[in-house]
Amino acid sequence: MAGDLRISVLGGFRAEVGGRPVPEDAWRRSGAAALVKFLAVTPGHRMHREHLIEVLWPELDQAAGARRLTKALHFARRALAAGQVRLRDDLLSLEADELWVDVDAFEAAARHGDTDRALALCTGDLLPENRFDQWAEQRRVQVREFVVRLLLDQGIERESRGDHRGAVASFERLVGIDSVNEEAYARLMRLAALEGQRHVAVRWYGRLVESLREELGVAPNDELRRLYADIVSGRLTSTRRASPPDETAQADPDEAPHPEERKLVTVLAADLRAVRGKPGEPDPERARRETATWTGILCEVVERWGGAVERLVGGSVVAVFGYPTAREDHAARALWAGFEIVRRVAVPVRLGIDAGEVIAPASGAASLSGLGGDVLDVAAWLREAAEPRTVLVSDRARLAARGEFRFGPAVRLGRSGARPLLSADWTAGRPQPESEPPMVGREDETRVVLSLIDEAAASRRPRLVTIVAAAGVGKSRLVREVVTAAVQRRPDIRVLRGRCLAAGDGVTYWALDEILRDACGIALGEAAQVAQRKLRTRLQQLLSSD
Repeated sequence: MAGDLRISVLGGFRAEVGGRPVPEDAWRRSGAAALVKFLAVTPGHRMHREHLIEVLWPELDQAAGARRLTKALHFARRALAAGQVRLRDDLLSLEADELWVDVDAFEAAARHGDTDRALALCTGDLLPENRFDQWAEQRRVQVREFVVRLLLDQGIERESRGDHRGAVASFERLVGIDSVNEEAYARLMRLAALEGQRHVAVRWYGRLVESLREELGVAPNDELRRLYADIVSGRLTSTRRASPPDETAQADPDEAPHPEERKLVTVLAADLRAVRGKPGEPDPERARRETATWTGILCEVVERWGGAVERLVGGSVVAVFGYPTAREDHAARALWAGFEIVRRVAVPVRLGIDAGEVIAPASGAASLSGLGGDVLDVAAWLREAAEPRTVLVSDRARLAARGEFRFGPAVRLGRSGARPLLSADWTAGRPQPESEPPMVGREDETRVVLSLIDEAAASRRPRLVTIVAAAGVGKSRLVREVVTAAVQRRPDIRVLRGRCLAAGDGVTYWALDEILRDACGIALGEAAQVAQRKLRTRLQQLLSSD
């Protein structure tokens, strides 16, 4: 070993050897810097060479990865002192007379209760220049969550001993890192109100509303809304001095917790009025009974897809997706429900779907009668314009429902455009290359899953593949790409889809139920004897085939 080695990864990568900074141009290859960075953020600062190759260069095979590692190791040793990056018994490690890494010092200080020193060391995100590298993201998230907890504890401790200015500084730094941390915003609002600065509290609430809307698509929780109402109404007042002039107590009406609020939703309007009993028998009792049967099935489909539904007089139905429960995929849910209705309801139903804003009761009332907005009228208008057994989708709803759908030619209807929904499956609605960039960095995973599909087809034995990963890393995209590739390689392959609902009664076997219904052609509402016969027939065909 030669000399001391100090490495900083918080706020950006920096290295010092024997007290002298390593200049940026000393890292001749990006792989050399990545090698040292990865070892620096790895506990123990050592890693087996094969694992390191898999992490840093997952697109390469072992031979090519070994060559890349040899070059990276050569240039890393030239940038640092001799012997500070060692390869011994297939283990790569950082070694020095004295090795110091700022993220280690940060975590040690936090564990020993020295919060001020820990936060002083954290000058920024871990390796922000590597924000798109998966190997750095997990460690970055861990450190960020650690910092958020420390700042919250520090702010609460300062507030408890009367240091309101210090508490505000802690909470302000916290929301700079976690822009949707509702507890920090609540404490900032309360501190501002107690200092007689209602206008500041209102500003904090407005910032939170905007952050939650943009990042999560939700509104502040009930406790925060009540706190805001108390501040604006003057029920939470200063304990030190009078409140500022009246204009500071005025809140933006769009942000205040009024009894009503705006919601972005998708509306599905369905018309079953063509059901009038058997031809030649216009019996109102028969028509009412048949309409009620199919309306019940339609409502069941909508509710399974997470929509709120209301029956109208005469056989019409209106369903709203995204209210009272906000859902980021409300447009897609509405289109899936509409397609399933047309496919499984054996009467000339007509449907119209539109997306847009409504004014709705803030309490999330069970009835839809309190909703108002142009989107309701447009959906009903599209329903009237649709041909029997057709779903007519507005351009707004079509653009909001990304992927998995295929539409017919555009139809001009007055001031709005619309297209009929033709299909909804894994491959028909796959985004085109111009609207979605190619998937990168998942070649190995794709190859493994496709090989299992080939093996299952060759051996005629089932295989189970489970894809598990953190939210947002591309699980759905990987499945979509694999299914598309499998269908292209084997045109005769059939894809069946089953969903597990997030909540509700009897959802344990829901996915299996949907797969079997699709495979066996069993429509919702079919008599039990008919469904049982179809199930037996289809399963007998499948199980008896060679």
